[in-house]
Amino acid sequence: MTRRVGLTLCNAILVVVALMVASATPVEAQAQANPCAAKAINPCAAKAINPCAAKTLNPCAAKTLNPCAAKTLNPCAAKALNPCAAKTLNPCAAKTLNPCAAKTLNAEAARTLNAEAAKTLNADCAKILSADLAKTISASAAKNPSCK
Repeated sequence: MTRRVGLTLCNAILVVVALMVASATPVEAQAQANPCAAKAINPCAAKAINPCAAKTLNPCAAKTLNPCAAKTLNPCAAKALNPCAAKTLNPCAAKTLNPCAAKTLNAEAARTLNAEAAKTLNADCAKILSADLAKTISASAAKNPSCK
């Protein structure tokens, strides 16, 4: 009798787990990170990462990703994000970061880059952009390779 109760209880637990998995919301299903990035992701950032960005996150950037930026990271930019910029990227710029500039953005500029300039940032400008200029650069100047 005890064995039968134990098996019934075990079956009931399996059914509950199966129902929980089947009823996962689309957001929970999207939260599955790129398998390569999932292994490397900074544990603090893993808790906060935008589920869509988690799918495409560059594994090298995953190790250093700033948890604050992880919440708002543009999924398109996540694939190309350079590890140095990932460490210091501010959340406002993370939301709108141009994928072309994500590869070349330097760490100092990533810390202070304004959201408007992040949208249009040219990859060449991203390489040479200073932290001070990143705060105030206009979207039109950010389009220019020389940041002017």
